[in-house]
Parts: sequence; C-alpha cells; structure tokens
Amino acid sequence: MIETVHFQNFKALRDLTVLLDRFTVLVGPNASGKTSVLEGLAYVHRCRAHPTEPRWPFRGAGDPSALCSRGGPDSFRIRCEGARDQDRLIVSLAVELLGDGPWDPWHWSFEAHHRGEVVRLPQSREPDPSESAVLDAAVPSVAFLRLDAKRLAEPAYSDALVPEIGPDGAGLAAVLAEMLISRAEDFRRVERALAAVVPSVERIRLERAPVRRVEQHRISIDGTSTMSAIEREYVGHRVVFDMRGAPSLPAHAASEGTLVALGLLTAIVSRSGPHLVLIDDLERAVHPKALIDLVDQLRALLDLFPGLQIVATSHSPYLVDLFEPREVRMTMMDERGSTLCARIDEHPEFERWRAFMAPGEIWSMIGEEWVRDRAVGAHG
Repeated sequence: MIETVHFQNFKALRDLTVLLDRFTVLVGPNASGKTSVLEGLAYVHRCRAHPTEPRWPFRGAGDPSALCSRGGPDSFRIRCEGARDQDRLIVSLAVELLGDGPWDPWHWSFEAHHRGEVVRLPQSREPDPSESAVLDAAVPSVAFLRLDAKRLAEPAYSDALVPEIGPDGAGLAAVLAEMLISRAEDFRRVERALAAVVPSVERIRLERAPVRRVEQHRISIDGTSTMSAIEREYVGHRVVFDMRGAPSLPAHAASEGTLVALGLLTAIVSRSGPHLVLIDDLERAVHPKALIDLVDQLRALLDLFPGLQIVATSHSPYLVDLFEPREVRMTMMDERGSTLCARIDEHPEFERWRAFMAPGEIWSMIGEEWVRDRAVGAHG
C-alpha cells in the first residue's frame, strides 16, 4: 500500500506530500489539484509498465512540458513510499525536459526499492529478470478511471489474453466475457455486487456482437513505405441486462449510474495481485442511496483483496459522510496557485464538531479556506 506520495513541480503540486489510506477520498474546489494527484500516481506506474516505450506513459497528455509547474524548473519528480507484508517500498519517477520548446525531447528515470534491493531504470531499457522481480514487488498495477457511459455500453473485442478496461470504460464487454469464461466466480461476484447497488438488476449476460475497428497498417508502394487505415470487423461481445420487468435490456439502454457502477466493480475484480485503483468523481451519476451501497461494496472488495488500494476524488458531502475522517483529504490553492492538502480531522475545531455532525456536514460548514489559513500559520 502507498502510504505517502510527494510531488515536486508537477502541475499545481509544486511541493506537496499527500498521506494515503487504503481507501482515500480527495475533496475540494474545482481546479484545486485533486485530479492531478491521481494523474501523478498513474504516471509513476505507467512508466514502470512500459520502460522501453518512452512516449507511451505520456500519451494523451501532450508533452511533459505541460506537466511541469509554471515558472518552475523544467523537470518534475514524484516519489511514493509505503509497505507490503511489512517490507518498506519506495518508488520514484523523475522527468527532465531537454529543450525549451513544447515538443522538445525529454528524459525520464524510474527507481524502486524493495527489501534492500534497488532498481534504477533509465527510459528505453528493459529490466532484467532480477530487476523485474523487484519492480513487480514494489509497483502495483494501476487503473485510472474516468468512466463514460457511452464507452461502457459499446460492444468490445480484444485479442489480449487478459483484457483490461480503458480509463473511459472502453472494453468492458470484453473484460466481462473473459471473466465469465475463465473466472466465473469473479463474474458472479461482480453481478452480486451490482445487484446490491442497483437492486433492479437481476442478471448480467454477454451476447456476441460485431465490432468494427480502424487499424493502421504499413504498406509499401514502389519502394515507398506508408501507413494506411483499414477498417476490420471482428466478432466480440455486448453487455445485456436482465432487469426487473425488463429482460434482455441492451447496455446502451441502461442508466448511466448502472453502467458506471458496473465499470467500477469490474475494473477492481478483474485485476489480480496488488493494484491501485484511481477513480475521478466517484459519485458521478450514482443516486445518494445507491452511493451508500456502492461504497459498502467497495469496502467489501478491500476486505476480500488485501493488495487493493483505492484513491478517489469527489464533490459530494453525502459521499464524505461514508468515510472515516482519517480517510478524507481536503485540497485548496494557496496565493501562488500551489495545491495544499490536509486531513479533515486536522481542522482545529473538528473534535468538537464531530460529536454531533457527520464529516460531510462539517465539510459543508467549514469549506476549504482553513487549509490555506493553516499553511499560512505554519509558515508565519
């Protein structure tokens, strides 16, 4: 489990340490750095997963120059510390720009510590077997989820042995199909958990469905090589729900909340071994009552999978009521535009209020300005 993560010059996280629990929720105003914490954690683990593909970890984000704090050095660093089975773990990522332009080259390096062993990987080098063992022990797999109902509902095909859900939910049907074939008990576990959140769901089924994909192929014409886009059709799967009073309901006709809950539960259960799940806007599209049941199911999965850790963002006081105070982090910007972070129970009056108010009620009353005032007082 990651216990602390420290950011230097990463977006608005200029010099920030965030303490994490097994289930942590980040709350605060828009543009206060909540999602940046999730992004930073995801970049660390992507670089571990793709050490020989320098640009892959930053795909979709543009050049790393966009990730460096404005007005700061042309570099950033993210360092995670934690423990697993009483062994201390340290994982760090350092990224340095090598030019002044927005698309100039960059260099990144990755470092992991486990049981006294240290592995340092520059980009573009494949780890040897002994290094891979250290990296596998120190670095969990990661899923960064910003689920979109339309993508979750799409039919899907995958040629991967064990497919994974994309950050937006793409590939859900392929993941569920693999689970049903290879790990039927996990599939039923997802089905039962979803029914606990959305009681009208009686059954989840998979049906065969055509899936069209545009693929890039390299072709040679008169000795000249070029890329050509070719559309191919594959036989994949689509998700179908048997709902109370509405059997055989295709996924695209289901509610957004049903699809989002299914995507979250599937993303967690489908992964084996230690893994970190990062969820942006955990409460999105979920009814307040169903949100209680969803958090209950996530906590049950945390009990079932000892290597699971969840970090989420939220804007909902109702959601905060479902967390212990030690699990709630509040973010706020200082006068320089740098992100600050504090546990909600670090408010000076928290102990007095907690006797008759829930954490979400306290947050609604105190807001986030106190996080800035606390930082000013600490430096004043």
